[in-house]
Amino acid sequence: MRNFLLLLSAFFLSSHGFSQIIFEPAYYIDNAGQRIEGQIENVDWQNNPSEIRYRSSENATPVTLGIGEIREFGIGDGLKYVKESVEIDRSSDKISQMSDQRLPDLQMEDLFLKVLVEGKGSLYSYTDGSLRRYFFKTENSGIKQLVYKRYKTPQGEIAHNRNYRQQLLNELSCGESSSKLPGLDYKRSDLVRYFMNYNTCENFEPINFTEGSSKIKFHLSLRPGLDLSSLSIANNRIKGSRTDFDSEMNFRIGLEAEFVLAFNKNKWAILIEPSYRSYSSEEAGLVLDYTSVELGFGVRHYLFFNDTSKMFFNGLYVFDFPMSETLITREPRDPLEIGAGNNLALGVGYTFANRYSMELRYHLNREILPDYFNWRSQYKTVSLVLGWKLL
Repeated sequence: MRNFLLLLSAFFLSSHGFSQIIFEPAYYIDNAGQRIEGQIENVDWQNNPSEIRYRSSENATPVTLGIGEIREFGIGDGLKYVKESVEIDRSSDKISQMSDQRLPDLQMEDLFLKVLVEGKGSLYSYTDGSLRRYFFKTENSGIKQLVYKRYKTPQGEIAHNRNYRQQLLNELSCGESSSKLPGLDYKRSDLVRYFMNYNTCENFEPINFTEGSSKIKFHLSLRPGLDLSSLSIANNRIKGSRTDFDSEMNFRIGLEAEFVLAFNKNKWAILIEPSYRSYSSEEAGLVLDYTSVELGFGVRHYLFFNDTSKMFFNGLYVFDFPMSETLITREPRDPLEIGAGNNLALGVGYTFANRYSMELRYHLNREILPDYFNWRSQYKTVSLVLGWKLL
């Protein structure tokens, strides 16, 4: 276990020498209004940035530019931020910190706002942890926050200030758009759709910067492999009762459902992995037959080398479902029935050609005799898992 964790740490530390997030063709506009072309490190920010890393060319040394040095920056055709001095309400949504005032507490700040829709009516967003605010601009007004606030009433109930609907009715209504306002939620998909429809109604062709940026990618992979498993059992009341079964190599087969999250350049994913595995051994008159279905839930972190090659790290919590007649036979005594024992698993792997993968995975100790007060067990597995992406 110790050696595996050292290996995992070495892989993780060495990975920082690779370009997991790349510099992409971009521009920024300085405070004098000059547009400067070059490359910007595309972090695909989950929170709105306060600075960027820029380089003039591929071989140039990157420099950090703060919010006080630039007015605007864009990366490719799909990402754009503008700096604005705006009034923002940072009231908390946490019940313990929730305001008892209906009106927003607006404070002036200099922020990089992410452009979602640009047109006759433009939509912007700002995210900072759990805080998410939306802003708008029309041809006749500067950028203002769309007001939505949750607050506590004197009776201790949670109420909602949905003034953003009235703001849109007053300043951005066209055709049948106003009829949709009563059901318009304060979320990106609803607001983007509203602003796109408004611009179309005004015979203006807007730019939608959110197209393709908010979709979670789904992958389904076949996951065969080999398990090297070992087991030790002992009775706490019987001295010298410890039995160490031999390490055995067995085949495993599974499926992996991967949901790649739509932020931070697709570096994070949620995993669901059912698999079938078995382990049989015999030692000192004890016969072990352990067959089960495992169901793992976890997260994956990618480190990109290029467009088709990447390293990944997994962390999973594994639920174990032993099959019937899974037990340790002790003739002439009653057998020990193996029970469900869950555990953690850590893995490091490599994906190539965006389709094939190989992973080395270590399962932390699993207690497989949970129903016996006096018996203790240590079941451990090291797996070599291959992957073939089906979808």
